[in-house]
Amino acid sequence: MSKKSLSAIPGVDTILDALDDIDCPRLLLLAIIREHLSSLRKAKSIPSFEQIAGDIRDRVAAFVRAAGARPASNANWRCSVVRSLQLSSTTMRRRWS
Repeated sequence: MSKKSLSAIPGVDTILDALDDIDCPRLLLLAIIREHLSSLRKAKSIPSFEQIAGDIRDRVAAFVRAAGARPASNANWRCSVVRSLQLSSTTMRRRWS
C-alpha cells in the first residue's frame, strides 16, 4: 500500500474522539481501535471514516456480548469487561473474527 493510502487511515485519537459516546472501558476501546487500524494497514483499500467507526462499534458490541458482560450495574459491567481484557490477544482476535 502506498504512503498516500496509509495517510488516509485516521489516527487513534481521531477515532477515539468520534466514539466518545461508547460506554466501555477506555483500554478496551483503545485495544479494539488499534487492532482494527492494524488490519486496515494490511488491506488493499481504505473505507470511509464512517465505515471504520461503524466497524469498531460493531467489534466493541461483539466483544462485550462474547465476554458475557451484563450492565446490571455500571461497576459490575466494567469489572467483567476488564477481566475479559486479560485474554491473550490471539484469543481476542479469534473472538472478533
